[in-house]
Amino acid sequence: MLDLDDVFLSTRFNITTNQILQLKDHVFEWIGNGITGALIIGRPRVGKTTAMLEVTSKLKEKYGKNLPIYIYNVTNHLPRDKSFYSDLLKVVGHPESEKGTVTALKERLINTLTSSACNIGCKRIV
Repeated sequence: MLDLDDVFLSTRFNITTNQILQLKDHVFEWIGNGITGALIIGRPRVGKTTAMLEVTSKLKEKYGKNLPIYIYNVTNHLPRDKSFYSDLLKVVGHPESEKGTVTALKERLINTLTSSACNIGCKRIV
């Protein structure tokens, strides 16, 4: 028998809200329309990361479990091209995320993302 106290006190318990479902619909629409980039912005502690984890699971259901999905969680920091590309290279797991010029980091990121997209059937990354 299901014990509701166990469910509600669990750290793995999430409620899929209407806002999460709307976000999922938007992301699927963006992908369907070939939108090449998007930002999810909101106040701290409102559920952006939780929502994106739910959207990620739905994307993998639709496009397959091998779909490369990268979540870049930005906190407050000075916007600099080099740190931006370096951080994104870390997110995609590139071993040389801090070596080189801004141009080299950007090219490395584009090549890594392109390679990830080409390695799966639907030729997409999110």
